[in-house]
Amino acid sequence: MIKKINFKISKKQDLSTLKAFVKESKYGDETTLKCAFFNLYPGLKNYIKRKKVGEPEFYISDINSIKSFIDNEYATNKVTLRENLNKIQAGWGEKTETYFRLASELFAEKYWPKGEYTACATIWGIYPRFIERRLFQIPALKLEKQFTMIVIAHEMLHFAFYNYFLKNYPEYTMNENSFFIWNISEGFNEVVQWHPKWIREFGFGCDIYGGRDEIVKKLQKKYSKLDIIDSKNLIDDLIIEIKKNKKFLLHD
Repeated sequence: MIKKINFKISKKQDLSTLKAFVKESKYGDETTLKCAFFNLYPGLKNYIKRKKVGEPEFYISDINSIKSFIDNEYATNKVTLRENLNKIQAGWGEKTETYFRLASELFAEKYWPKGEYTACATIWGIYPRFIERRLFQIPALKLEKQFTMIVIAHEMLHFAFYNYFLKNYPEYTMNENSFFIWNISEGFNEVVQWHPKWIREFGFGCDIYGGRDEIVKKLQKKYSKLDIIDSKNLIDDLIIEIKKNKKFLLHD
């Protein structure tokens, strides 16, 4: 069931990702934009501005300057990005067999979307996945091999998870429940990647964020005692726990 990952460098994808997160800013606050863009590149604030004082939504005020900025960063770091991506690809090659052996305990082959998967290097500080395209982004500007292996492991799990969830829980749809499903998906990975089996192979779990700390830690305690995690049982537990907490909206 090993899935091939193509490792690519794509300025176009980084531009698309920035646009997407600026557009999504209306649903949150400045925290994500800070972590993803402003903390790394303060100068981007000259071209990404708040629509109204006191409101969360931002917009791109000068797209040509954004494009020029990305072009310059890629030109400056061309050698570094390529060298780091080659090392990351080699590192994943060493982990591939082990990873998919562990993943096979969670999802049957039929739940992995068919086709090749793409990992795009990014200059940003955020690593989203695009489920329909089987594409995700990974850090490559600075080489942190162990961390990047964990990111790849994390993002790849999402592809099988979403396919599994939408087929086995048809009462929830992406149109109405995307935020709820996203929380289930992240919580699932956070429990799985902190399981002793996964820690032995990857040395570390994954970050827990989004306010799920208490839920995840509770379920980690339960599932870390089991040799194999039953995906349906874990998802059912996550649904129950997340529904209890009013800050996690069921409907978008």
